[in-house]
Amino acid sequence: MGLLLVILFFIGLIMMISNQYAMFKKMDEMNETLSEINNKLG
Repeated sequence: MGLLLVILFFIGLIMMISNQYAMFKKMDEMNETLSEINNKLG
């Protein structure tokens, strides 16, 4: 029973980390797009 909880905990942790990583990459892309727009305006 305890082993199952540990496995579920690790799966949740890995999913959380991968979601945060994906969000971080999206934010990075958005920042690049914003700086490109700023360069065109400037």
